[in-house]
Amino acid sequence: MDPDIEKLFDHAGVAAEGGLEALLGRRVTHQAFGAGKIVDIGTGGQGQGLIVRVQFGEVGKEFSPDEFRRQFLRKQYVMNQPLISNVEGFVSRVKDAFERKWLTNFGHLHEEFSDALRDELDAPYVLPVTNATFGLLTLLNAMEIRGEVITVPFTFPATYHALFHVAGVTPVFVDVSERNFGMDAEAAAEAITENTAAILPVHVYGFPCDVDRLASLARERNLPLIFDAAPCFGVKYKGTTITNLGDASVLSFHATKVFTTAEGGAIVCRDRELYERCKLFINFGIQGEQTVEMVGLNGKMDELRCALGLANLEGVDLALKRRRRVVEYYLEFFSRSDFPAISYPQDLYQSQDHELNYSYFPVVVEASKEMDRDILYKRLREKGVFARTYYYPTVIDSPIYEDYHPQYAELPVAEKLSKNVLCLPVNPNFDETDCEYIVEALADSMGSA
Repeated sequence: MDPDIEKLFDHAGVAAEGGLEALLGRRVTHQAFGAGKIVDIGTGGQGQGLIVRVQFGEVGKEFSPDEFRRQFLRKQYVMNQPLISNVEGFVSRVKDAFERKWLTNFGHLHEEFSDALRDELDAPYVLPVTNATFGLLTLLNAMEIRGEVITVPFTFPATYHALFHVAGVTPVFVDVSERNFGMDAEAAAEAITENTAAILPVHVYGFPCDVDRLASLARERNLPLIFDAAPCFGVKYKGTTITNLGDASVLSFHATKVFTTAEGGAIVCRDRELYERCKLFINFGIQGEQTVEMVGLNGKMDELRCALGLANLEGVDLALKRRRRVVEYYLEFFSRSDFPAISYPQDLYQSQDHELNYSYFPVVVEASKEMDRDILYKRLREKGVFARTYYYPTVIDSPIYEDYHPQYAELPVAEKLSKNVLCLPVNPNFDETDCEYIVEALADSMGSA
């Protein structure tokens, strides 16, 4: 943003309409709406007072002067931003790709990135894919999963969207545990029928779900166990990289994750035959130039994203350390604060069973007449703190899924969490001053209840 806009506000004041006319035509950028232009400043209807009108493409928005200051002039504390520590390394690899004139189809950078991921994840087989959703879709097809797949509703929609897009698969939704937000193993056991084809738990927020109990259940019932480990890059469970558990796992490398290729993801597995089938599926099912061995799709990761991945691997340890500092600041704040309406997963952060990557910091807000999750969410946004209501809405609340004929067990915990959880921003670019502002905004928002 042009820095003299702030000066114009300071000089004109929020009530001096004439002074603010100098803002007309100025370009601005909004976190949610993108690039826009100030097109009008005037009086709103019904006693609204002064209004600044901004046009974002075909969409027009109105802001009071205070809202405009908050949304455009003050720092916005967003949920996450990628830490890209080696831009030069990325650029040099992109130049190399252009010099080779090979931009996709398992090129040089793709193979280098795959090898680097195998080393990083201590895994025998890692296949980069275009995104984690496609990774799940690939596994379900490569493993020929047909029938009922037990999963959870308390997750990002990508998990169950993949299931809805596989012919012959019916998702069966079971409840989650309040202890770790992941699949309730007892609920999963009760949901198994003769039609069950697989179990698909989610490591929600990067916290390991009941891995041991679910693995035991899968072995007892002879069922494939696929983990949606989308936010789990860098997470370990009992000394083992968490993506090495079960039959296979999927990681996300989306821009909001701790490690990013902008868009992208990876399939991690221990079985070579499964790996080869997945690699075939993401290349249309074509072997060589003329042989079609399965009805696959295009899910390959191109050379440019592999270049970004290789560059970002060099800085991922730094990103994890910075995230940890933010979470530790929050933990220290809550340890000395008294907010009876807010609980947070202290035990998960202190467990000796796992190493976390500090992807998220969820808090559970007990609803009352004066305060609930949505009120707190709104008040924080007014202060420039962009917490997120992960995960709401869920498949439970969205009627569009009815045509896909999902099945549901009793889901009281998932329903409660979806309406009560708020994730505070965990951003590797935050410093101590940023963290201090966020917790003060939280305290002020709770204190005004």
